[in-house]
Amino acid sequence: PYEILLSNVLRVINMDDKHGFDAVDCIEKVREVYEYKPSSKTNNPCGTINDDSEEKIKKCEDLKNKGQNGWLVLAGIDKEKYTFNKIYKFPLEIYNENRRTYFSNLKENNKENNKQTRSTYSINIDKSIELCNEFNLDYYVWER
Repeated sequence: PYEILLSNVLRVINMDDKHGFDAVDCIEKVREVYEYKPSSKTNNPCGTINDDSEEKIKKCEDLKNKGQNGWLVLAGIDKEKYTFNKIYKFPLEIYNENRRTYFSNLKENNKENNKQTRSTYSINIDKSIELCNEFNLDYYVWER
């Protein structure tokens, strides 16, 4: 229910696609897409991109070519009240280079150890703010 609640709070359209983005600003001409990471850490939400891949990274990089903005939303859940204590909205593009480097290094390490590569990219507030500052991009915070 948290993704539906986030869509309602942000006034965007929730998408039920299993492997797509979680929400869009409108159906006819999408200008913004949203990836949600609801978290049980109410005041310091974090999340992961599971099974990250070059294809997933490329999908995020291609948003600008389509004239679209992507957003990653970290939201701290109050599970007793079904509300969010803090919501952070970060430009999705800030993670692209960092994700690609992380994935490339992981593949190289796993190749040396003869292991299959399964990437789980971690996202937290501090890393996200640092990346926004590095790229000189704004982010948004809502707090109860």
